[in-house]
Amino acid sequence: MSLFKQQQRSSIHLGEQFIVTNSLTKVYGLSGLRCGWILAEPKLIKKMWYLNDLFEVAPPHPSVCLSVVAFRYIDRIKRWSKSILDNNHKLLIEFLDSYDGLKTILPGYGTTVFPLFKKGNAEELYTVLYKKYNTAITPGRFFEMPEHFRIGLGCDSNTFEIGLRNIGKAYYVYL
Repeated sequence: MSLFKQQQRSSIHLGEQFIVTNSLTKVYGLSGLRCGWILAEPKLIKKMWYLNDLFEVAPPHPSVCLSVVAFRYIDRIKRWSKSILDNNHKLLIEFLDSYDGLKTILPGYGTTVFPLFKKGNAEELYTVLYKKYNTAITPGRFFEMPEHFRIGLGCDSNTFEIGLRNIGKAYYVYL
């Protein structure tokens, strides 16, 4: 199963009430660049531009330059990212099939999942996982959903597989 099933039409085409954001960060795996963009109604974009100028003061020039270079190679970066996400998605499905105490809706796209920890406290799972296995998940309390936690799929597959294995170990330690 691929996270990139088919090209989807952006919701920006549904009307001016929609705002779409994107970046090189998650999908393309270039988080250090902090390069993003917004699609919206032109008057709103102009207001956002002014706010950005007010709050950002001086853009990070090296990051901007590296982002321009990344766009020159965006097709190659997209293939690299898709390969990683496809591999990690398969690993995630196998992992989730092994644990009936975890429930999630698998997204058709994306780089994160947000499982529900049905049999315990996700915050305590996080603590055991971090302290005993040196592996991090993002606790659901940051999203006002404390029984959930976030798993990111955007790392190399070996690291991801080790992380899933550690979540499995912490799951049984906690229970």
